[in-house]
Amino acid sequence: MRHRSFRALVLSLVFVGHLSIAVAQGYSLDPDFVGHWLYKSADAIATLAIEADGTWSGTLTLPGQPEDRFEGRWTTDGEFIYWFYTKSSTPKIKPGAQDKDKIVEVGKDYFVLHTQHDHQPKYVRVK
Repeated sequence: MRHRSFRALVLSLVFVGHLSIAVAQGYSLDPDFVGHWLYKSADAIATLAIEADGTWSGTLTLPGQPEDRFEGRWTTDGEFIYWFYTKSSTPKIKPGAQDKDKIVEVGKDYFVLHTQHDHQPKYVRVK
């Protein structure tokens, strides 16, 4: 238990350090991304809850597979949105992992990303 708490503390401090550097280099928490979002296709259903305080949580469900859950911190530089994972229900993505998606388009009630897996999901605001 102490090991897990210490690891969470270290991950939090590392993220705060990265976020401080990111903000100083022009990164921000763009309010256009704040909200609850849904992506739905024949291949996947994904939800995102992006908060103004820099946290996010999400789910990914692929056909015939259990739902994966994620949590973390986020920031953007206007060209990319960066995801820093603090929790994950799948062993494929471990706490401390980082990801980035290219921002293709942002509208009032939607945004489109280009992922590193060469997908272009369109997330639609649900709340």
